[in-house]
Amino acid sequence: SRLRLSSRPTPVHPFPVSPSLPFHLLVKRDDQTGGPETGGNKIRKLDFLLADALRRDSDTVVTIGGIMSNHCRASACAARMVGLEPHVILRTREAEADRLHGLVGNVLFERLVGATVWTCTPGSYGRFGSAALTARVAEILRADGTAQRP
Repeated sequence: SRLRLSSRPTPVHPFPVSPSLPFHLLVKRDDQTGGPETGGNKIRKLDFLLADALRRDSDTVVTIGGIMSNHCRASACAARMVGLEPHVILRTREAEADRLHGLVGNVLFERLVGATVWTCTPGSYGRFGSAALTARVAEILRADGTAQRP
């Protein structure tokens, strides 16, 4: 099944090329797939992933990415839109994401929607990988009662 968070179909616009070229160019505007919180092509995948989470009666979403990850921003915002509790794990060299990134860019959007921000170092990410790190956060959330079905 699929949610309808994304705006489809996206428009196609002519792109101005030199008149000396023997062709016309059209550009598909995937940047208009969603709003600023979910824009770009990430939201199409989330239409399916979040539909699956809701089908499984999940109450929480945990995802991982770089400190300014568009995927994490879109996931956190879309999860909140459908009533799921968002948790993002951000790779950063900083011990705390708050020091440099707390109120700018994608981290700002994540905080605005109330996502819980976890951090990991690039070294931890390399040693354990995304599946193990997200599973560990889900385990912590289950154990402390924060999430019943992440």
